[in-house]
Amino acid sequence: MNKTTDHFKRTIQAYLDNRAAEDKLFAANYNKPNKNIEDCVTYILNWVQKSGYNGFTDGEIYSQAVHYYDEDDIEVGKPLQCQVVVNHTVELTDEEKAEARQQAIRQYQAEELRKLQNRNKANIRCKEYDDLNNYWRQQPELQESAFLAQLQEASQKEQRVMQIWELAKYRLNKAIPPTLPFAVRKEHLIKSEAWNCWINQHNKHLEPAEITEENIQDEINIVGVRWGMEIMKRYQKLEWIPIAMNSGLCRIYIP
Repeated sequence: MNKTTDHFKRTIQAYLDNRAAEDKLFAANYNKPNKNIEDCVTYILNWVQKSGYNGFTDGEIYSQAVHYYDEDDIEVGKPLQCQVVVNHTVELTDEEKAEARQQAIRQYQAEELRKLQNRNKANIRCKEYDDLNNYWRQQPELQESAFLAQLQEASQKEQRVMQIWELAKYRLNKAIPPTLPFAVRKEHLIKSEAWNCWINQHNKHLEPAEITEENIQDEINIVGVRWGMEIMKRYQKLEWIPIAMNSGLCRIYIP
């Protein structure tokens, strides 16, 4: 490490030492056994090189130093031979130093809050998948050979089969079989929970007057799939937030 880089290292280390002395939350990360100032400097220099820029504020460089110590799994990069110019001719007042410390603490706390929120989301997502799987395992249709045959046929057509969608489509077809008169099938369809569910009503579908003997079966299948989406939405609320905010996204799931 050349003299200019060594000066840069001492500048970074002085900042980190001061911050660790004043911020107990950061001090725990700063004292991690797998972290050191040499790798910290190497990480910062690689980050600067990748950015394509030459000039940075103290805050930008210091935030990367803190980021290096915060993250356990971080790519440090290879040591670089370069010239680093450190310009510290401006002395901060006590008030400015206090504000800078507070700002750094706020930034750190915000980052920790973001990490906690992400962990909470992951826990919620896991629970939602478990709830949906429990629902699936309890369905009596899993004992019906006709439904199992439908799943097998779907798996031969598609690489990924959405089982809940197939379940809902099967149920709707079972409730509105082709053996019923057309007028009865049509009435049952437009009065069904599937037809009136949120996802079907917020996607393009046939109007009752447009349903004919020729297209009713296709419409039943489409509505059945959307009903399956509705069931999944009940259990996977976190996954379906974007769809709830933008109903148009639902269309990408319609076969």
